Amino acid sequence: MNTITIESKKKCKCANKKSMGQSCSNCSRYKMVFNLRSDHAGLKVIGKGGGFVNPAIWCFLRQNKRTMEKVFAEMLGRVTKHPKLASLYFGSNNIRLYDRKTDQFLEKSS
Repeated sequence: MNTITIESKKKCKCANKKSMGQSCSNCSRYKMVFNLRSDHAGLKVIGKGGGFVNPAIWCFLRQNKRTMEKVFAEMLGRVTKHPKLASLYFGSNNIRLYDRKTDQFLEKSS
């Protein structure tokens, strides 16, 4: 059985078909989750079980070796500049950045 490990390289090794090329849900080390307020529930996405879940984005693969604080600042900058992602940022109670390698998170209120 093939296991997928979090790589620190710039290219995705798992060939995830949903990957956007620069980030991957399997290979990216950091995952940012937007905990949405109840009045912004329309921004939630459909999860694997068919229910609605808070949306998440993954860091660029080139950011895997950087510190959590630096990646968090860079991802927030990216989110606030992007029209679709900015609505997630302003519609959330807080934002969590998870380190998938150490199972730690960093949280910021918006």
